[in-house]
Amino acid sequence: MEVNKEKLQDFSQFFFDKGENANQVAEIANGVYDDDTVTTNYVQFWFRRFRSDFYCQQLDRLKLAIDQKRPESANSRCFVFHQDNVRSNSSRVTRQKL
Repeated sequence: MEVNKEKLQDFSQFFFDKGENANQVAEIANGVYDDDTVTTNYVQFWFRRFRSDFYCQQLDRLKLAIDQKRPESANSRCFVFHQDNVRSNSSRVTRQKL
C-alpha cells in the first residue's frame, strides 16, 4: 500500500500529541500499512520538527504573557533575579554584580 508523506506526517502528529515515542509510532504505522512503510529515524525526524515548533510557540506565548503582565519590563534588557530562598541583601548584591 502506497502511503504519501502528508499522511505519515498526520499519523505521526496524532501519536506525538498522544505522547507515544518514535519507536512505538513506527511499529504502529508498519503494522497498519506495511512492514517497511516507515523507519524509527523518519518518525524521530518528524518528532524533532514537532518539538521545535511547539517550543517556538511556547516562547511566543511566554513573551505575550510577560508583555501583558509586566509591561514595564517587557522592553527592558536588564536581568530579573528570581530566587525564593535567598536573603534580600545577597539578592541585591547579586543584582548589582549583574
